[in-house]
Amino acid sequence: MYQAKEVGRKEVEKVLINMWEKALKLDGINAGDNFFELGGDSIAAAVFTNLLQERLGEPVQITVIYEMPTVASLAEYLIANYHDSVAAIGGQNVIPIKEEITTHLTQRDFTYVRETITALNGYAAIGHTKSQSGSPKLKNPQAIFILCTARSGSTLLRIMLGGHRKLFSPPELLLLPYDSLRQRNATFSGPRSLWSEGIIRAIMDIKHCDAEQAKEVIAQCEERDLTIQEFYAFMQESLGGRRLVDKSPPYTQAIQVLRRAEDYFDNPLYIHLLRHPAAMVASYERERIDQLSFREHLGYEPRHMAELLWVMCHQNILEFLGNIPKERQFRVVFEDLVKRPRPVMESVCEFLSLDFDEEMLTPYQNQSKKMTNGTYPSSRMLGDPKFSTHKNIDAGVADSWKSIDRPVTLSEITWRFAEELGYERPKDR
Repeated sequence: MYQAKEVGRKEVEKVLINMWEKALKLDGINAGDNFFELGGDSIAAAVFTNLLQERLGEPVQITVIYEMPTVASLAEYLIANYHDSVAAIGGQNVIPIKEEITTHLTQRDFTYVRETITALNGYAAIGHTKSQSGSPKLKNPQAIFILCTARSGSTLLRIMLGGHRKLFSPPELLLLPYDSLRQRNATFSGPRSLWSEGIIRAIMDIKHCDAEQAKEVIAQCEERDLTIQEFYAFMQESLGGRRLVDKSPPYTQAIQVLRRAEDYFDNPLYIHLLRHPAAMVASYERERIDQLSFREHLGYEPRHMAELLWVMCHQNILEFLGNIPKERQFRVVFEDLVKRPRPVMESVCEFLSLDFDEEMLTPYQNQSKKMTNGTYPSSRMLGDPKFSTHKNIDAGVADSWKSIDRPVTLSEITWRFAEELGYERPKDR
């Protein structure tokens, strides 16, 4: 846990005001002004967030400006949470005090998080879908789902898959938890609006149009009150024979959500992407992924929240896949993917009944065809915000977590589960 003196707050506020004035193209902003009441929108928020990231030299999620919409509240948040970097934006007198997180998680923590996330998101009420006549609905053509936690390398995998000429692999669609497109889009407003970009980016590629035109297409689908299954079908009909890949890590937070893939699609295929829990936890903390879940913040430190999610989501995946025929599931280990990309992707293609495509091994080339940019020049791609900083697949990221300044300490529960999944516990534990 970190604590910091607040003596640098005025200096931080001055710098933030200057940045707001650039993002909003206004003068005379005060510390108590509200970003959105001054005319800020999602695009201006993206511009400001990018400026703030550059100034801090650390990741900042766009949700922060929605949750702390005044200069004063944002300055306070930055001082408390970006202690080592805040001096760089003017708070020279801010002194960080660092304390290690030593508390270990218990089974009560894992049970609490599972029950709370299920209740908060309404997952308990999700059931199988049937037609109005009561008989099962006709199913959509086969789709492919990547099942994983956040920060597991799913962005890299989905872009590698997107390199195959017979696959369509967009950013996070986040469709399965909802009954209709209208219900889904009503959910993603305010700080959650960034999650709308996945389907916008997908429609931009399908219809060869810009973001505003894609939004109009989606609005027309809403007016027709398309169900989620119907919207999936709408996309699939325009893919020219390519198969849809849906990479949305939040699906794995509830088995009820995963089961909808079986309801909607004809014999869907599942790729279970697995990454070492300590690596996932380190990445989750470094990239400030907790900022994307303000609404569901459960009072845990980011490291603990990441560990809880890693266990919960992989338990859900294994339980779900336990009822799926073996020929429709395939496991990819992230560490193998980055160290041995060719044999891994050749095996994936064999699983998908596809010929191998060399383009799958060059995810950082021809990026415009792989939907690696945001919907606007000022926005970032959903998924891994650091993807564009790489040039080639880097085998070193597999073990980079081992050399971080503050080593990740996992609970006994997590280690036992990790061992079941094939990860070896360090000899000193």
